Amino acid sequence: MILTVGGKRALMPIKYYDEICTFIVRELEQNDGLRFVELLDKADSVIGSEMRGNLSWYLLHVKHDLQARNIIRVERDVNRVQIIQLRRKYKEKLRAFRAELKMPSGTDRS
Repeated sequence: MILTVGGKRALMPIKYYDEICTFIVRELEQNDGLRFVELLDKADSVIGSEMRGNLSWYLLHVKHDLQARNIIRVERDVNRVQIIQLRRKYKEKLRAFRAELKMPSGTDRS
C-alpha cells in the first residue's frame, strides 16, 4: 500500500495494513471506545512482534485511512486525548454480515 503524506510517498506492506486494520476494527468492536495510547499498547503486545519497522507509524496511518473511509471516528477530550470509536453504521453492517455468516461478534475468519 502506498500512502501519500504531504506530497511524499511512503510504502507499507499490504499484509501489515490488513493486519492492523483487522486489529483496530476488532478491538473497537469489543470496546466502546479506546484512547489512541491504549490501542497502541494493545497493538504492541498483540501484533508488534510480527512486524518490522515502526508499529506506531503504521497504526497511525491505518487509523487515518479508516477515519477517511468513515469506518471510525476520532474525538478529542478536553485534554486533547484521542478517543477512537467505530461508527454506528459500520457496526450495524458488521453485525448484519456476521449474522448472515453466523459468525460470533469480535471474531474474524482467519
